[in-house]
Amino acid sequence: MKGDAFVDDAGLGSTVALPENADPAMVQRSAIRTVENLQTIAQQWEKLLFSTGGELNLQKCFWFLLSWQWTGRRWKLNNTAKAPATLRLTSGNSFQPIDIKRIEPTASYRTLGVHISPSGCNKGAISVLQEIALDYAQAIISVDKMY
Repeated sequence: MKGDAFVDDAGLGSTVALPENADPAMVQRSAIRTVENLQTIAQQWEKLLFSTGGELNLQKCFWFLLSWQWTGRRWKLNNTAKAPATLRLTSGNSFQPIDIKRIEPTASYRTLGVHISPSGCNKGAISVLQEIALDYAQAIISVDKMY
């Protein structure tokens, strides 16, 4: 599976298999290959949309990389500093590549009205929902005071 799409929201993905006894250098090379594969898939998606009359708004696009490091006791998710990489796409008939914004794997983002995090961390979603609940409660209190 290369991705999921609903109208203009799309999620594309790429993985690279590693052997059980992969060393750190092999893990780093696999992360680079994963990003290269993702860039190819994303560029193909962009060209497909463009050729059929659509387009990606590259300013709204983002990507993340789930890359892991063994700490001696457990696997730890790398942040962007530990697993640096860049994804660049062209848009429409332009040959000028644009850097696509990269988010941390623990950051949350909104998709189809729900805030999710690639890592499964729900702190961002809880924060958003808490703010909505507080705003709603304040609105109810304000209306109640009017009567």
